[in-house]
Amino acid sequence: MNTMERFQQWFLLRDLSFGCLPKYGDFPCVYVFRDKTSGEILKFGSATKFRNRVFVNYLCGMGGNDESSTTQWIHKQLIKDESIERVEVSWHQTQNVNEARSLEKELQARYRREHGGKRPVWERSG
Repeated sequence: MNTMERFQQWFLLRDLSFGCLPKYGDFPCVYVFRDKTSGEILKFGSATKFRNRVFVNYLCGMGGNDESSTTQWIHKQLIKDESIERVEVSWHQTQNVNEARSLEKELQARYRREHGGKRPVWERSG
């Protein structure tokens, strides 16, 4: 399966609402951010509750140990640098968080293979 075949529907982050989400975002998943203008993949991630990861962590900027944490860094990219105007998100719901994490690692590895060892630009570790 191609890296991106799991992600069928994309939502511009600035327009995302709880109503767009199954179970109002209360589900485990693997997700991906991409730049709508270029199609470039920015980040693969996994979450126990999609709603918390996207709305609480990335959009509200809550979480992370300090300003250099990935959560705070992504929040800054989205809000302060106004990337929210062009970043889209899609997700693939999973049965549990372990499945989501496993799938995230698989997608990251596949991406690196398909892109000459490079990681998505918002991948800061691993």
